[in-house]
Amino acid sequence: DRLVAVNSSNRWDLYAYGTSDGEFIWEQHYEWVSDNHGGAMTHPAIMGDMVVAEPKLVSLATGKVLRDMPDRDHGCGTLAASKNVILWRDGNHGMWNPETNKRTVWNDFRPGCWLGMISANGLLLAPESSAGCWCASQPLQTSVAFATADAAR
Repeated sequence: DRLVAVNSSNRWDLYAYGTSDGEFIWEQHYEWVSDNHGGAMTHPAIMGDMVVAEPKLVSLATGKVLRDMPDRDHGCGTLAASKNVILWRDGNHGMWNPETNKRTVWNDFRPGCWLGMISANGLLLAPESSAGCWCASQPLQTSVAFATADAAR
């Protein structure tokens, strides 16, 4: 029941409105972390009852900052979110669970500079999108699909 409008220049400006009446509900403003060529490509995502706008998780209901996100190792790509994790370029393919604070990185290959990881129906799809990138130092430039151990059985 919220519409979140976002403006980004060198900071996040988030505004929430009610979808039934268009009434203003909350606003939140803070600096974003990207200081590289990928900064202009970042965008927020909705994860359950939170707005994920790096480097913060914001309550969708109130606009209150719930917590800060960990710093990425390196990443000009934008993030994606699933039900339980945030997916991002963390030097390589990376994942962070805000509830457990567990961070996972799959080394030796990386997503591209745009939206390179897609959560879909219990899978994590990572189409190859780094070939030709000047910073592509990882040896495996290939598309992959990840499944949980339970789903793989």
